[in-house]
Amino acid sequence: MRKLIYVFLVLLTFASCEKGYVVENNEDDKPQTEPVEPSDAEDNNLPKVDSATKDKDSVINTLPKDTLPVNNKNDTCSVSLAIEKGTGWMLGVKGYIVGDCTKSSSYAEFTSPFTHTQSVLIADKKGETDIRKVMSVCLSSSIYLKREINLVDNPANYNRKLYVHGPTVKYLGFIGMKEVWDYILE
Repeated sequence: MRKLIYVFLVLLTFASCEKGYVVENNEDDKPQTEPVEPSDAEDNNLPKVDSATKDKDSVINTLPKDTLPVNNKNDTCSVSLAIEKGTGWMLGVKGYIVGDCTKSSSYAEFTSPFTHTQSVLIADKKGETDIRKVMSVCLSSSIYLKREINLVDNPANYNRKLYVHGPTVKYLGFIGMKEVWDYILE
């Protein structure tokens, strides 16, 4: 009788365990997002980034062809316009590298020696120190970007012109870009 109870308990234990299953990633299972039409954007035909959109290609494909990567420097806007637009815009922005920052605006550095490698601050004017007139640009999205742009390793980049392309977000307490999809350093 004990053996029968033991076998019953073992069977009950294994029978009640649910096996996990793997869901295959099917193209049809992906959430669908509506493309952002340039005509839906507000000023300057700059498209708004759809918050449901997760990948760069789906956002880039919604942009007018003349606002694609920064290789056309004429299709960029000023830092002041990017700040005025706020977050959620896909923009090409041009500005001068005027400092670096980490954690928040209270850690912004506008003079050498610079100590933060993860981001730079850009502004419309060389040497700008007004925190309200700068935009933060995260360098961590690319090892090459970080290696080439940061002011700790490249102090000569101070006051050089930088063109960046990506979605605008709140970053380090500023309007900025946490993901840079394209850039040009002059």
